[in-house]
Amino acid sequence: MAIPFIQHNRTTLKVPIYAPQQTVWELLATPQGIPRWFALACEGTIEEDAEFRLIWSPNPRPEDISVHKVTAFDPPRRFGFTWPAVQLTFELSRQNTVTILKLQCTYVGDSTAVAELQIEELVGWTMHLLTLKSIAEGGIDLRTPGRAFSWDKGFITGL
Repeated sequence: MAIPFIQHNRTTLKVPIYAPQQTVWELLATPQGIPRWFALACEGTIEEDAEFRLIWSPNPRPEDISVHKVTAFDPPRRFGFTWPAVQLTFELSRQNTVTILKLQCTYVGDSTAVAELQIEELVGWTMHLLTLKSIAEGGIDLRTPGRAFSWDKGFITGL
């Protein structure tokens, strides 16, 4: 379960994951791990101030590739990067046998645009993080095979 909290221009999601913190980190913040739960592919180096590319479809056109700058990198605890109109920061902590993944989305722009974006992003990030949780815990990939990995284009089987 993902627990959301929205306050002003910031949305926070917390997800308990029953897997070692290092396992979650390797899925969350490595070019090899990201395609297992998020984009179709990840290219580039993930380290402080580096840029990486996410590829969202099998035969990508320019609009199917997004470029992001790493803004925080402290393995295996903190990973942040830019997203259109949003700054994302993931934090991992351990509570007994559970890894807590906290995602903080900080939005820029006017309040009406931010409010609309927050709801849309909340839906998308909830689905992405539940896929990460499932993979980390040894479960199935919740994404629909053979489709562009975008929440609004059939990301989850049955939509």
